[in-house]
Amino acid sequence: METLIGRTLGHYRILNKIGAGGMGEVYRARDERLGRDVAIKVLPEEVSKDPDRARRFEREARAVAALSHPSILEIFDFDTDGDVTYAVTEFLEGEDLHQHLSHEEGPLPWLRVQEIGTAVASGLSAAHGRGVVHRDIKPSNLFLCGDGRIKILDFGLAAVRPGLETEAQTESLEAPLTLEGKVLGTVGYMAPEQVRGRPADHRSDIFSFGCVLYEMVTGQRAFQRETAADTLSAILSHDPPPLSESRRDLPSALQELVDGCLAKRPEDRFPSMEEVLRSMQTITGPGVSGPRGSSAPRAKEGGSRLLAVLRKPAVVLPLLAVLVVAAIVAGRALRRRSADAWAREQAIPEILRLADEDKTLQALMLAPQVEERLPDSGLLDGVWDTISEQVEWQVTPEGAAIFARSATGPDTGWLRLGSSGNGAIRSPKGFWLYRFEAPAHEPIEVGLVDRLVKFVSFDLPAEGEIPEGMVRIDRGGRTVDFWLNYINHEHLRAAAMESYLIDRFEVTNSDFKQFVDAGGYRRPEFWKEPFVKGGKTLTWDQAMEMLVDTTGRPGPATWEAGIFPDGCGNLPVGGVSWYEAAAYAEFVGKQLPTVYHWEAASTPKFGLIIPYSNFSGSLAEVGSFRGSLTPFGLYDTPGNVREWCWNATGEQRFTLGGACDGPAYLFLFPEPRQPFDRNPTNGFRCMKLLGESPGEAALERPLQERRRSSGEPSSVIDDAAWATWLSFLEYPESPLDANVELTDDSAPIWRMEKVTFAAAYDSDRVMAYLFLPKDQPPPYQVVIYWPGAYVWFVPTSDDGKGLRNDMYMWDYLVKDGRAVVFPILKGWFERRGNLLDGTQAMSEARDKLWQSRDLTVMKVKDISRTLDYLATRSDMNMDRVALLGYSSGGYQAPLLCAAEPRFKTCLIVCGGAVFPEILGFARRVTIPVQMVTGRYDTLLLYDEVQKPLFRALGTPDEHKRHIVFDTDHGLSGFEKEMIRVNLEWLDRYLGPVR
Repeated sequence: METLIGRTLGHYRILNKIGAGGMGEVYRARDERLGRDVAIKVLPEEVSKDPDRARRFEREARAVAALSHPSILEIFDFDTDGDVTYAVTEFLEGEDLHQHLSHEEGPLPWLRVQEIGTAVASGLSAAHGRGVVHRDIKPSNLFLCGDGRIKILDFGLAAVRPGLETEAQTESLEAPLTLEGKVLGTVGYMAPEQVRGRPADHRSDIFSFGCVLYEMVTGQRAFQRETAADTLSAILSHDPPPLSESRRDLPSALQELVDGCLAKRPEDRFPSMEEVLRSMQTITGPGVSGPRGSSAPRAKEGGSRLLAVLRKPAVVLPLLAVLVVAAIVAGRALRRRSADAWAREQAIPEILRLADEDKTLQALMLAPQVEERLPDSGLLDGVWDTISEQVEWQVTPEGAAIFARSATGPDTGWLRLGSSGNGAIRSPKGFWLYRFEAPAHEPIEVGLVDRLVKFVSFDLPAEGEIPEGMVRIDRGGRTVDFWLNYINHEHLRAAAMESYLIDRFEVTNSDFKQFVDAGGYRRPEFWKEPFVKGGKTLTWDQAMEMLVDTTGRPGPATWEAGIFPDGCGNLPVGGVSWYEAAAYAEFVGKQLPTVYHWEAASTPKFGLIIPYSNFSGSLAEVGSFRGSLTPFGLYDTPGNVREWCWNATGEQRFTLGGACDGPAYLFLFPEPRQPFDRNPTNGFRCMKLLGESPGEAALERPLQERRRSSGEPSSVIDDAAWATWLSFLEYPESPLDANVELTDDSAPIWRMEKVTFAAAYDSDRVMAYLFLPKDQPPPYQVVIYWPGAYVWFVPTSDDGKGLRNDMYMWDYLVKDGRAVVFPILKGWFERRGNLLDGTQAMSEARDKLWQSRDLTVMKVKDISRTLDYLATRSDMNMDRVALLGYSSGGYQAPLLCAAEPRFKTCLIVCGGAVFPEILGFARRVTIPVQMVTGRYDTLLLYDEVQKPLFRALGTPDEHKRHIVFDTDHGLSGFEKEMIRVNLEWLDRYLGPVR
C-alpha cells in the first residue's frame, strides 16, 4: 500500500513504510497536531474485507490500549479514514530481539539476558493481571529501543484470560476469536496446548517466554528442527538440550527457571509470570559447579597394607577431618577465583555498558557485588560518579534504612542504599522512588529526582501517630506562595498554611461503599453545604433525586444497584459530585482539600511524574502507577480521576490533577466544574488539619479564575520605539581596565578565570567567569550564559562556587571544546546592591526586576561590555559567538538577540514570553534560534508562554526550531537529550569544534 506515503490519515501525515507483517503494515507518520513522530499500523487493503482479521486487528488496538506499562507498546489512537483502518502507537527506534540476536551471532551475556527478561516478564505480568494473554511471544515481538527501553509488541493474537475478565476488558476485547482446534501463534515458540489447537492462557505465554529465554542464553532455538512439522513435534514430545551443553558460565539456578517455563503440561509450569519475574530477580551471579570427579591410579604395591591402616578408627577419623577441611578450603578458593573472574570479566564491563545507557538501577544493583568481590580494585571509581552521587540524607531517626526503587523502568523491587546518620550514601542519579524505614516508626515512600534529594528532610512518624493511608505535610506556618495558574489569589500571599494530613491515595470504590452502607445518602448531617444549581437552591429531596446510580439507587453515577462493578473495589470512585465528595469527607471526619493544600502536597512543578502517571484513557487501581509518586508521598495526583477541591469560583467548584481520559497537560490547570457534575472520572481525596490557624480560613475563600491568554503575539515595537530602545543601550567607547582576579586549574576539564572590567555606566565594574576547555586549542567558540533566577537571591558567586546551581545546563559545552562565559550582571550575586530585600517572593522579585527599565538597560550593557572584553583576547573566536539563556535567561534572551549583532545564534532553554513586552523584542530577532522546553513546565506554560514566544520570533522558519520534551521546568530526565540537540544546533550554525 505504497500509495499511503504522503497521505494524511486524520491528523497524521504518512512519511514512509517501516515494516509489514501478517497483521498489518506499519508506517512512520507525523502527528501534525502534537508535532511528534508516531507509528501507524494499517490493515492491508487486500484483507480488509476479511471480518475475522479485521476484528482481530481492532482487538489488538483495544488490547494494547487497555494496558499501561513501561514495557508494553503505548497506543495513542484507533480510527478509520475512508478505506483505511489504522492504529497509532508510539514510534520506536532501535531493533527487535530477533535482529539483535542475529547481530550477536551467539548467546547474550547473562546480565543482558536478565535485563531483557526482567522487562518482558514485568510487562507480561501486568498484562496477565489485566486478564490479557499475548499468545505470540517471540524475539521479533520484543523491541530493544535505542534509549534502553524494552517493549512488547503486536498483541494481534491477544485473548482474555478465562476467569479474569473485568467488565471493561470484556467490553474492549469481546469474545476470543480462537476456535477449538485452530492454531494461532508462531512455530517454534508456541506452547504444546497451542500446537494442539487448545485454548491458550497465561501459562502459554510463560512457555513462549521460556523459549525466548533459552534462545538468548544459548544462541539456539529450544525446539528448532529442519521442518515446521518436526519443530511442532519436538515441542510436544522433546526437551531442549540442557543449558550446560552450550555454556558453563551461567547461574546455577537458571536451568530450574527455564525448566519451570518449558514444562509440557501447563499445570507443571510456573503458576504466574509474577513468579517467573521473582525467580529472575533472585539470580544475581554465576553458579560454580563442583569438580566432575577424578580417578586416581590404583596402588600396585602395598595396597592391602595401606587399606588395613586406613581401616583403623584412630587413623581414618583424623584423615577424614583433614580431607573435609581441605575440600572446604579448596572449594572456597575455587569459588573465590570464579567470583573474581566473573567480577572482572563480566560484571564490570556490564556495569559500564549499563551506565553508558543510563540504566542506573541495573548498574547500582550490580556494582555492590563487584565491590564485595574486589573491594580495592578501584575499577569502579569513574563509574560511581556517572550513576550516583554522595548524599547526606536528612532522615530522622538516625539509623533509618534507606531504599531506592525504579520509578520509570522495569520494577526490580527495593534496593537498600544504607542508613541515615552514617555519613554520605551513594544515591542514584535520575528519578527514583525512595523508602525510609525504622523500628517503631511508620515507613515513608516518596518520589524524588536527584537534584532534590540534597534539599529535603524526612521525619518518620511514630507507629500509630498518623492515620492509616494518610501522609503528613509539614508546612510549619509558611506563607502560601504557589503559582496556581489562572487563579487570582493575590490576597493569600500572607496567609499561613499549617501542617496537615492528606490521603496518600484517591478514595476508592471500596472506601465509598462504607459511606453508602452507613446510609450516608439518607443522613443530612453529612451534607453541610446548600445545594445550588443554575442559581437556584434545591431542597434535600430534589438533590437526592439527582444523586443516584444507573438503577436509581443512591450512589455514584458509575455504580449499579447500589454497588460498584465487580473487580473495581481498588479503582478510585468516579461519577461523584462535589456534594457527594464533601459529604463523604464529613462522614470520615475529614474535609476536602483547598486548592492550596492539594497543590502543596502534589507539587505540580515536579512535572517529570506526568508521563508516568495514568492518562491511559481508563481508570487504574490507586497506586498502580508507581511513577506518579510525589516528593510528599501521594500517588495519582496527576491523572486517574480529577479531584474535587473545596474552593468555589462563582457557582462552580475547582477540580485539580486532570483525568485519565483527558490530555495530560490539564494536570497543570485548575478546572472549575458545576458541583452537581458527575463525570465518570470525577473523584477526590481528603485531608485533615492538625491544628487551627487564623490564616487557614482564608485558604477556603472563593476564588476568581484568571483570564487565559489567547497565546497569540500582541505586542509590537514600531521603528520609532525600537530606535529609542537602541539609544538607551548606546555607550561611549572607554578603557576596559581589565584584570584577571583569579585562575583555577584544579578541574580536569577546564581552566577557570575570574576577570573584572569597567562597566559602561557609572564607575561600576563587571565581573565575569571564563571556563576554557583544556583539551581544545584556541581560538575558542564562545557561549555567553544567562542563568536562571537563582542569581537574584544568592548573595555571592564565591569565586565560581556559586555558579554551580544549574551547571548541568552549560558544563557540557566546555567538555565539547567551547568556552563558556558567565558574566555577573547588575542585580546578580555580589552586584545585587539593595535591589532585593531577600524576603520577596520569586514572582514579586521577578516583576520588580523586569519593571526596572534602568536595570534592564544595565544588564544588556554588561553583556555588550563582556563581548568587548572577549574581543581583546586572542584566544576567542568572535565570529563564533552564541547566547544560551535558561529559565529567566531564556525569556530575556530576545532582549540581547535583537540588539546585539555579535551573537550568531541563540539557544533558549525553558523559556517563554512571561511578559507581553518580550514578544515585541522577539519580532526583532533574526538570528537562528532553538528553543528547548518541557511540555509540563508549570512555571512557563507550553500553550500560554512557550508557543507565543516561538511564533513571535522574527527568525525565518527554516532557521528556528522548537523541541518539546515530556517533562517539567528544568527538563528533568531529559538532560542528555537537551545536550544532544543543543550541540547539534551549535555545530550547525557555529561549526563543529572537533
